Amino acid sequence: MKENLNISTDVAVIGAGAVGLCCAYYLRRAGLSVAVIDRSAPEERCSYGNAGFITPSHFVPFAAPGAISRGLRWMLDAESPFYIKPRLDAEFLRWLWKFGSYSTRKHRRYAMPVLRDLSLASLERFRELSQSLPESFYLQERGLLEIYIDPKTEADCREVLELADRIGVKAALLKGEALRELDPRWKLKARGGLFFPQDAHIDPAKFISALQKHLLREGVEFLQSAASGFIRRQGRVAGVQTEHGEAPARYIVIANGSWAPELARRLGIKLPVQAAKGYSVTVETPGDLPQIPLICSEAKIAVTPLKGRIRFAGTLELAGLNTAINARRVAAILRRAPQYLEGFDHLPETEVQPWAGLRPCSPDGLPIVGATHSFPNVYFATGHAMLGISLAPVTGQIIAGQICSEQTDLPVEALSPVRFN
Repeated sequence: MKENLNISTDVAVIGAGAVGLCCAYYLRRAGLSVAVIDRSAPEERCSYGNAGFITPSHFVPFAAPGAISRGLRWMLDAESPFYIKPRLDAEFLRWLWKFGSYSTRKHRRYAMPVLRDLSLASLERFRELSQSLPESFYLQERGLLEIYIDPKTEADCREVLELADRIGVKAALLKGEALRELDPRWKLKARGGLFFPQDAHIDPAKFISALQKHLLREGVEFLQSAASGFIRRQGRVAGVQTEHGEAPARYIVIANGSWAPELARRLGIKLPVQAAKGYSVTVETPGDLPQIPLICSEAKIAVTPLKGRIRFAGTLELAGLNTAINARRVAAILRRAPQYLEGFDHLPETEVQPWAGLRPCSPDGLPIVGATHSFPNVYFATGHAMLGISLAPVTGQIIAGQICSEQTDLPVEALSPVRFN
């Protein structure tokens, strides 16, 4: 990445995570000149160390019935899967109120087909990218198995199964031998599981690396610098102000995840996004690895087989813009995984690679993608929560289509930033 950028481009993309790079990819493919601006190194971005899931299975929005009650119940437990750190912050309290107002069955019915359509379209884009990018990011279309150990959880799985059938997402409830035969390399302790055959997974760090190398070859400029504001001319945004100078551009895409509200405020826009910290622990595991990724239902832990490694990812911690690694959260992941899987009972914390990243969460559980009325040449691409990697390609396609005034069948109206006004 360069430290200085002395050129004018058609589009300046702020954020070099999966969403920002996918925006740059589709904009460059449309023939526009692009500059990508990011202050952080790749390993510090939210895309780098996550589970790498591509999830048509995740059609139920984060804001769903029961989310608030579970959050309040877990609020006093710093090791719980969903932890809300108590704090007196007006924007956070407004976000919580909005989140509660969207956590209804009516909103779930509205959001499910939106997330389904976005996820399936994004999976198709991943297939295309796996063929066009110069380096492999290990796209694996093996499905996803969500396992449970508590008999009471089976009722929740049956409800999700019914919802999946209602909107046309493939799923099957497996128990006994059918469960264990799905991928015998996993030594499961589970009572049952919900299998989603349309899901896939990737190595997210490899994906970021492959995208960035491709974009550099295509002439996209990269600037490692903090975006501090905007160039304003005659009431219009004419570029990005950075700590290393100005980056003029005709269009701006704000795709820096949990930090997007800070830049939105500089334009007088209130963007309802809260940072939710997620953790992962990666274990070196030579030998014959399982093929199908897992979700441990009650513990909310994702388990991803990567090349020579297994990644355990989980927890959602609403604690503001704080990327510090909490050792208790890491220990909780290591302690709970063996409840579901044999062979991982003794994982010393000194032999694993902990990582934490911030997921940008909108209050309605849908991404925020598009422009506002105030500045029609400034576009947002954030609010993906746990679906940043999963929806990155389709988000990039939508942004490029909107800037180039292309028509689409995707449900973009549901993603508009103006829906919260």
